[in-house]
Amino acid sequence: MSLKTAESLNYSFLLVVYMVCADQQIHNKELKYLTVLEQQWEIKQDTLEEKENIITKNENCLSLNYVADRVPSSEQMKVMEQMLIMAGIDGFFAPSELEMVKKVAKIWYWNLDDNGLEKLKKRAEKSVSEFFEYQNNNNNNRQKVSRGSNLSKEVSSVVPGLFKGRVDRETESNFVTKGIVKKWENELLTKLLIMIGIVLN
Repeated sequence: MSLKTAESLNYSFLLVVYMVCADQQIHNKELKYLTVLEQQWEIKQDTLEEKENIITKNENCLSLNYVADRVPSSEQMKVMEQMLIMAGIDGFFAPSELEMVKKVAKIWYWNLDDNGLEKLKKRAEKSVSEFFEYQNNNNNNRQKVSRGSNLSKEVSSVVPGLFKGRVDRETESNFVTKGIVKKWENELLTKLLIMIGIVLN
C-alpha cells in the first residue's frame, strides 16, 4: 500500500471493522450496522477495500495495532463507543470483543478499569436499543406510506385524473348515466379516510 493511500484511509472506521471480526463470527446485524456507518461517515473506496481485507483476513491487511495507533485522539472516544455498540449489537458482549476493547485502550494509553468498561457497555446497550427502535419506526413508517401509495393508485385507476386535481368529464358522465355516483362517492370517501389514517397514525 502506498503512503498516499495509507494516509487517505479512515482508520476510525477500520477499527470498528476489526470489532466485527473479534469473536470469529460475523452477525447479520453487525454487517447492517457497518453499512449504516459507511453511509454516515461517507467511507471512500480505498477504505472499503481495506475493510474487505480485514474481514477476509487477507495476509496483507493492516494490523489491529497499526490501525488503532492511527486513530486521531480527538476521535478515540467516539470510536470506542462505536466498537462497543458493534460488540453488543447481536445482544451479547463476547469475551474476545471485550479483550479487544481493553487492548485498544492500552494502545491509546487509557486507564480503563472494569468499572469504566461497565459504564461504556451500559452506554453502548442504550445506543443499541435506540438504534433498533429507530429502525423499527422507520420500517413502520415506510409500510404506512407504501400502503397509502398503493391505495391512491387503486383509487386513481378507478377514477382517472383524480390525483391530478380533476375528474375526467366523460368518466363523470358515465358514472352519472349508470346511476352509481352516490355509491362511488361513499366508497371513495371511506377509502381516502382509511388512507389518511394509515399515513398519519
